Amino acid sequence: MIKRSATDQIIAWKRRRGRSRIGAELLERVDDLARAWNTHERQAEDFTDFVPMRLSTIMEVYVRETVRQAIDSDPKYADRTEPLAKNFKLDFSLLKSLHGKLVTLGDIIAHSLPVSSLDHVVSTYETLFPGFRKKLPESRERWTEDQNTQSLPPILGEAERTLSVIKRIFEVRHIVTHEMPKERPYAVEEIAEFLTSTRDFLSATDWILIGETKGDVPRTQMAMNMAAGEDLDVVVREMEEALVEIRARGELDEKKLAASQAAWDAYADSEATLHASLVEGGSMFPLIWAASKAEVTRERVNRLHWWLEREEGDM
Repeated sequence: MIKRSATDQIIAWKRRRGRSRIGAELLERVDDLARAWNTHERQAEDFTDFVPMRLSTIMEVYVRETVRQAIDSDPKYADRTEPLAKNFKLDFSLLKSLHGKLVTLGDIIAHSLPVSSLDHVVSTYETLFPGFRKKLPESRERWTEDQNTQSLPPILGEAERTLSVIKRIFEVRHIVTHEMPKERPYAVEEIAEFLTSTRDFLSATDWILIGETKGDVPRTQMAMNMAAGEDLDVVVREMEEALVEIRARGELDEKKLAASQAAWDAYADSEATLHASLVEGGSMFPLIWAASKAEVTRERVNRLHWWLEREEGDM
């Protein structure tokens, strides 16, 4: 059997992953699992074992995705990655893929992270977001419309208890997955707390990361629409600045570059409109449209940066 290179593994992981899934979507996955548990006919053994396995997977996906996004979105997080990459070996094919934008630094770090215990998770976040562990017990929702966020109750009512349950979920997952024990390594009565603790832990973590990367966020639809439009404006300006620099270098045919950008503009608008058609006529249309176009524009910015960063002979 031919051993796949690190590059192949990361690219395959990105392909399987599809679009980024973090925050609210993963919390919904926990809620879906809770509903399935509550309606299941006396929780057959296979399904019962499945719950801690799925919960630990959801947490793993959340950690990898938030780490990847943080590193790729802001140089200050990239500067903090050295402790996370101490055991990672960078081969030449991966170096070429990094240069060619097939993978990002965030992809590399996120893919190589150990995420099989609570200690791994806390250590990772503490590295990227110093003070994370101390902030967990006081984590609160951060809505722009709230005048005093400190008046809101902490998400983790009993932080230490929640963390002990999260630690146990990872331990149970390991035993169930790798040891096939003669008896269950947990009591069925623990499942309900596994579910609520996972949701609370992810929610508290998400609000800490939102505070670190974005500050307060809007709650009303109008405010969310405005914020999405502002985010789109930022990435569009970055794209326009890259185009100005490319034109100034005089390496590309101006007419061909203009034609390429015009075609991209039409594509980006059409893609955003298609995505937003899922909520056609609704108040969320501007939000979905702007968010979709911003995502496509970031991809365009990465491609334009290739032209700015390429070396002689790169094709």
